[in-house]
Amino acid sequence: MQPRTGDDARRVLYYNHVGELSGAEASLLTLVSNLTPDRFEPHVVAPLTGPFASALARQRIPCHPISAIRVRQTGNPLSTASSLMRLLTRRIQVGGVVQQVRPHLLHANSLTAGIIATTWSLGMPPVVLHVRDLQFPRRAMQWAASGAEAIIAISECVKDAVVAAIPEAATRIRVIYNGIDPTHFRPRRPCEQVRDMLGIGEGELLIGSVGQLVPWKRQDRFLEAAALIAAQVPHCRFIIVGADMFGEHSDYVAALRAQASGLGLARPVIWGGYRDDVADLMAAMDIMVHTAENEPLGRVILEALCVGTPCVAVDAAGPKEIIRNLESGMLTKPDARSLATAAVTVLTRPRLAQALAQGGRERVLSGFSVRTMVEQTEDLYCDMLARKPTRRWPI
Repeated sequence: MQPRTGDDARRVLYYNHVGELSGAEASLLTLVSNLTPDRFEPHVVAPLTGPFASALARQRIPCHPISAIRVRQTGNPLSTASSLMRLLTRRIQVGGVVQQVRPHLLHANSLTAGIIATTWSLGMPPVVLHVRDLQFPRRAMQWAASGAEAIIAISECVKDAVVAAIPEAATRIRVIYNGIDPTHFRPRRPCEQVRDMLGIGEGELLIGSVGQLVPWKRQDRFLEAAALIAAQVPHCRFIIVGADMFGEHSDYVAALRAQASGLGLARPVIWGGYRDDVADLMAAMDIMVHTAENEPLGRVILEALCVGTPCVAVDAAGPKEIIRNLESGMLTKPDARSLATAAVTVLTRPRLAQALAQGGRERVLSGFSVRTMVEQTEDLYCDMLARKPTRRWPI
């Protein structure tokens, strides 16, 4: 249902530079769908091709078309020049939408979007830079942060990384955690039906991994742990949900499949691919194991806990801010043996698993609510609108 907007509502233009629907886009979709209607009127500028635009359309959020862009550092001068030209082209496109919508604020939903939004400030509104990455090119962050009136970090560890790279950003950055809506993110089908669909037999346990198939997510470590789990707990199946969304890691995906075969996991492992029924799959899991050790926050952890699935994760970065060890999940060292030991502990102790599931859901509802995320973001917008912009853009 389209949010009502009052005559005095302030227009906020959200810029998302890709059309795929991953964690950053899911979080943005939750935000724009829950803004207070008589205070803020959301508009989104994003590529129209892809599931993100379709999701916006279902929520009746205005989406203004722009070409997608992916920027990768290759060290090749010709590639760098081409990337700069594409960035400038997108800046012109964003500027055109700004002239059409005339927003009071521009919210950049990524570092790439922030670079484009803060290039050539003429005619641009104050910019909010939303930082969702723990690792980033320092110069790129300096560029975007120098032109941003305010910076949102999705976790304390992300905030620390930004401030370590750019100390002067400390006065303009605040942490706003992603919020999960339990009324929206919930399973639509019974667990038994989903497990039957996956071919999970009676008495079999299902251990899952959810995330894009990219090297830093460490699905290779999940497979190593899976082999150790299978050796200790009979009748285990494993599912890897996710895909190489941007087609940049085909060698890694091929290596994962070869690794699974080499470990004797060709049959036990299910390759789920990209799915739009992740809540169903998570609810059907007996446990989710998250193996990334440089995770900025871990939206999939929040989602799994929201549907009552116990989680094992690495005791570092974002997951450490979500999970309270042995209360709302289990935290462990990043090596495969430690992950496997923790997973086996949960799988073989039903009462512990039940307690972690309950504690995990309570943790999400109390610490990562949509209401808190929206209130904190709206407070930031109000603070920005109440003061005169002071930033100086790079160009």
